[in-house]
Amino acid sequence: RDEGKSAREIAESIKALVPKVRTSFIIETLDYLYKGGRCTALQNLMSSLLSIRPIIAVRPDGTLGVKAKIRGTRRKGLMEMVKDFEEHLDEIDLHRVFITHTGCTADAEFLKTELLSRAQIEEVLITRAGSVIASHCGPDTIGILYMVK
Repeated sequence: RDEGKSAREIAESIKALVPKVRTSFIIETLDYLYKGGRCTALQNLMSSLLSIRPIIAVRPDGTLGVKAKIRGTRRKGLMEMVKDFEEHLDEIDLHRVFITHTGCTADAEFLKTELLSRAQIEEVLITRAGSVIASHCGPDTIGILYMVK
């Protein structure tokens, strides 16, 4: 708007950015996905019994997919997300990175510290996830969001 663009031009500019956004997040429990019909009872049970924490990625077309299945502690899952971020550093726009969460502020601060120790990120913003993510994924969900160059 400040550049004199019409609403249509602004909307087109924003729409063009969508394929550049990368999002991945780790879910603490599949209970909420199960209750919402997004996974089976067996998947929920096995995830709980085997301490499997899925890392979910949002694909450029907006669909969700399992990027990795981490067995073990939550910290191990968080470090897997950091490792994945680090492996893609050459394609990441380091101007701004978001960490979004559903009530796990300490983990968000941990991720921020880890990311900043590995990359010259200009700004890391920690935000609370919206109600859609929170209701589908449940408490203690945390994600890293960024744009590619």
